[in-house]
Amino acid sequence: MMWANSILKSCKSKSLLRSLGIFAAILISAFGPPVMAQQPDQKRFPLNSSAIQRQQAGQSELEKENLNYVAAAPAQIKEVLIKDPGLLVELKRWIAREASDNGQVVSEEDLTDNAVFDRLSTDVVFRSVATRLVQRYGYLRPSFNPNSKLGKEQELRNENCAVRRKREPGLCTGNAFSVEAHNFKPR
Repeated sequence: MMWANSILKSCKSKSLLRSLGIFAAILISAFGPPVMAQQPDQKRFPLNSSAIQRQQAGQSELEKENLNYVAAAPAQIKEVLIKDPGLLVELKRWIAREASDNGQVVSEEDLTDNAVFDRLSTDVVFRSVATRLVQRYGYLRPSFNPNSKLGKEQELRNENCAVRRKREPGLCTGNAFSVEAHNFKPR
């Protein structure tokens, strides 16, 4: 900025000042739009978009891609879906939403039980989604080995909670000694 001030002081003619102003305007118009294009466009990406939510989740794209291949066996998922038909309906709802998001129309055949079970066998990313769904509802979750120290501690806590619940209902409603309580984060 000092050099600009020294030039302005040394400039006696208005034509030179006018030329510098035009030059500055040309620079701004030439380099301004590319710089502005690099700024995030709030209209293009609303605050609640899934892309922003994924960024906020703190997972790298590589990690997300790799986690798409983590899934239970098709037979294990099928067993849970047969046992709990509400989960099968929820998975069908996910299929319909995913198709809509990709501009596809879902046919009745795509949502039959057999079509869902076939897709579990052939599509590992779909199987990963189904695994996360059933885990969210408490199925196919890891549990402590009952013979381990942690397993025995959990059993003791459960017994203590049962005694306290008899005395005062509403106590020990959550599982304070769960995998999450130990900050276990599978990678």
